Amino acid sequence: IEFGTLIIDLGADTVLCPGASMVLDLGLPNGTNTWNSAEVGPSFTVLAPGTYWVEHVPLVGCSASDTIVVTYAQGDALDLGPDLQLCDGGSATLDATLPGAAYLWDNASTNALRTVSASGTYSVIATVGQCALYDTVNVVFNPLPVVEIGPDASICHGTATTVDATTAGATYLWNDG
Repeated sequence: IEFGTLIIDLGADTVLCPGASMVLDLGLPNGTNTWNSAEVGPSFTVLAPGTYWVEHVPLVGCSASDTIVVTYAQGDALDLGPDLQLCDGGSATLDATLPGAAYLWDNASTNALRTVSASGTYSVIATVGQCALYDTVNVVFNPLPVVEIGPDASICHGTATTVDATTAGATYLWNDG
């Protein structure tokens, strides 16, 4: 008598959100399921990252087994960095790269990198497995300072004049060091 080949499937390797759990259940009513923790039962609850396996021994026929790898996305894995202050005319590249992630920026872009050249609050959702991670960054482009040291002047050799470049919040470097 041939009973056929038993195929069991725990599903694809999975990424869970921080703090989430996952129930592994073969849905096979007849037989014994032995899990890698030595527990025997119809299902097993995953509470930590790791490689999990089960061996199903049916009432009649040959046993079969399957393995699944469960990882957890790190809640702080997505980090666009600190808020930025840059000068007008510049740009910044925001990087949301996470292995295996899909991205959705506030402008509907789906790339891991985004170049910005205007002030604003930029946000991205990175989906890794079943977990959606979110981060935001504020970018401010400040106007270039206007430096005015006065009109061109002609002075006689051996005399001095004062030029004033006072600009609020500025530091200075003159041509003579």
